[in-house]
Amino acid sequence: MQCGVGRISVVVALSLALALVGISASAGPSPAKTVIRIGALVDQTGPSTSPLFTKAVELAALQMNAALKHRGVRVEFEVLFGDTKSNATIARSEAVRLINEEGVVGLLTASSGETVGVNKYNYDPATLTLAKVPITCFMCSSGFINNPAFVDADPVTQAANRDVDNWLFRVFYNSNYEAAVLSQIIVNAATDLGSDGVLKVGILSDAGHKALATAIAPLL
Repeated sequence: MQCGVGRISVVVALSLALALVGISASAGPSPAKTVIRIGALVDQTGPSTSPLFTKAVELAALQMNAALKHRGVRVEFEVLFGDTKSNATIARSEAVRLINEEGVVGLLTASSGETVGVNKYNYDPATLTLAKVPITCFMCSSGFINNPAFVDADPVTQAANRDVDNWLFRVFYNSNYEAAVLSQIIVNAATDLGSDGVLKVGILSDAGHKALATAIAPLL
């Protein structure tokens, strides 16, 4: 799904603003500028790449920094990119690099699969990262995320989806609502029930896109 530069930049700006929590502008002028490093995990060279992703992140940082400067706040955002190539394993590796080597204090992510994989570092007792960081996802639609009843055989994956410690923020629709609409369309449009009068529906999904398929089945 493609999103415009303007929409994504607003989302990124919100995530950057989260990093300002705890930084007060009322403490008076400081001789040194505080630089807040934010990591952006987006597909830059893979199958789902779009130049809009990188440009939107850069635009958001530019706008936020201009606003801070205008207000006389000696805080500046620096965005460092990690190319995920739309691969969850690469996204996790880039997250470790950005946190451990680049010192980012927050991450921006794009898709549900990549994001949950990265959020696992916030819940894994054997995490590879040196710190836990907040994550904002601008295209996470999985109904598994923030679901307190989500169950997975892997306890870390389960914890990363449930996210009881609120590390993960998303600003995209929940596919559970999409499933409700699609199920009604299927039922209302069905004309051939077969000889047994039973509506049969085939649902195609892969390992990284199970939430929508899981949500549709019980509604039919």
